[in-house]
Amino acid sequence: MEGDVRSRFRIFTLLALLALALGAAACGDDDDGGEDGESKPAASTSQDGVDPADFDNTPDGQVRLVYAQFVDAFYDKKVSETCALMTARTQKDVATGTGSCEAGLRNYFKGGSTVVKDRPRIVRLKITGSRAVAITQVKGSARYPVPFAKQDGQWKVNGGWTSG
Repeated sequence: MEGDVRSRFRIFTLLALLALALGAAACGDDDDGGEDGESKPAASTSQDGVDPADFDNTPDGQVRLVYAQFVDAFYDKKVSETCALMTARTQKDVATGTGSCEAGLRNYFKGGSTVVKDRPRIVRLKITGSRAVAITQVKGSARYPVPFAKQDGQWKVNGGWTSG
């Protein structure tokens, strides 16, 4: 029983932090300037979907594309697409207690979670080898890190929030 409670807490924590990173409004500034002076335009998404042609084929562009696709899939509650953009470890974390990543996300959305109207964007991105961290923000909210890792040559959202 104790393991079941831990599993539920772990998946709740992962999804709650993911929702925060994807735009649960919080207090904070809306300054778009990064600490590192990055001048690249911030990646954003739209109700019309993501056009891969808008992103270059550099690691920076690849991470920004995956993030934009991930945000669109999450906001549109497309659970299969959302899970496909996660590392295997993150899918396993989301699946805890439900049997699959998709079932975990369906349970999360069924729980009445709210997603704000404005979609978050990357305000700063740091890539080190096969790992990346995007600092994301919805205008007027706090900033949240979203970790990425390369898996089988593709960038994926890596749920580093619940384990090291």
